[in-house]
Amino acid sequence: MTLASSIFGLLYILFIIGLFGLCIYVLITFIKFMKQKQASDYELNEKLSLLIEEIRSK
Repeated sequence: MTLASSIFGLLYILFIIGLFGLCIYVLITFIKFMKQKQASDYELNEKLSLLIEEIRSK
């Protein structure tokens, strides 16, 4: 195996590892975002429920 082909092989492996790492990073970021969105949706739902109860009581 020549030096050039071994360097390209190493770069290819690093590229694959980088893509895999990027996919994991995007997945973790997306999960965190969805949890945050779910919490804010719950908070908004609580506020809307209180507002609806207030309007019904009038």
